[in-house]
Amino acid sequence: MWVTEQNRGQRVKSFGRYSCAQGKESEIGTHAAGREENGSSTDHTVRGFMRSHRAVKEGDLHQINSMKKARLRVPTIFRAFANQSGRFETVGFEIKDIYNAIEKQRRASVTDIEATLKFLEPSRTTDCGIFWKYSLDGEKRLENLFWCDGTSPYDYSVFGDVLGFDTTYGRKKYKCPLVIFSGVDYHMRTVVFGCTILSNESEESYVWLLRSFFLRQ
Repeated sequence: MWVTEQNRGQRVKSFGRYSCAQGKESEIGTHAAGREENGSSTDHTVRGFMRSHRAVKEGDLHQINSMKKARLRVPTIFRAFANQSGRFETVGFEIKDIYNAIEKQRRASVTDIEATLKFLEPSRTTDCGIFWKYSLDGEKRLENLFWCDGTSPYDYSVFGDVLGFDTTYGRKKYKCPLVIFSGVDYHMRTVVFGCTILSNESEESYVWLLRSFFLRQ
């Protein structure tokens, strides 16, 4: 005869042997009648891979930055955290979380205009006449950018009788108009006088664009 515990969610105690009223001896087994609620039995090693349980904490980020300064690669950094915690499953985040944390930190520390100037400034070593002008929006983000090389004023003075500009470039990827001022030389070859990236095609943006262009010429 088998005796089972009917209360759901509770573990059954082992009763061992007992004697029936008829004097017969029966074996009593244990039977688990209930199961724990969903999720409560999830192993802690599995929880470590769940998005809701993964996070690169501030202390971890400091450690990551220190190892990055020592020229350690991200896979090596992740293995170091695994050695500290005992195994990969208990680190608390995955290797892709390290990449995401580094990228998020980089974006927070470098503004649009800083990144732009960092790209343009080295050009002065090869072209001392390079010119650029930019505007910022209300949140101090790069809004419009105009630039031209050192030969553009001369080219415009010689070939600028006919000036054309096109705003159809670059829309597919960044959705921002790339405006190119151009003309043609004596051999009917295209001459570029300047370029501009606009955040939108408002009247205000085009006024800024033309003023920036003629300011340089």
